[in-house]
Amino acid sequence: MAIGRLPSTNGPLQRASLVVDGNLLDVAVEVASDRGSQRRGLLGRDQVVGAMWFPGVRSVHTVKMRCAIDVAHVDLAGRVASVSTMQPNRVGAWRRSCAGVLEAAAGALADWGITPGTTLTITIHPPSPGSGGLNGR
Repeated sequence: MAIGRLPSTNGPLQRASLVVDGNLLDVAVEVASDRGSQRRGLLGRDQVVGAMWFPGVRSVHTVKMRCAIDVAHVDLAGRVASVSTMQPNRVGAWRRSCAGVLEAAAGALADWGITPGTTLTITIHPPSPGSGGLNGR
């Protein structure tokens, strides 16, 4: 299985690698693997650098966001079911077969070749001992 759910960890954001149709991208990916980091998501950021993976999430919103984002709904096999750009203060559609959501800056997913039908592999890297994770969280 290319995409899977993670246990709740309440720790710092984890890092991940993103492979698109077999090609490893040089993109920083944060993993929102617990409820707190999933609630926070990309809120409070003036811009989005890299991407954020939300395992087990089936819908997202951009309420109180400062910028537009791209959203890809991904199934358990790692196939992208849909890609959309969401403006701030919107609520996205709920996807029943979704195993997770990948978020990035508006336009980034197209730049990376991520379209419906694309296969993603997201490999989680646990934080190294003593690290604060990404952004010190």
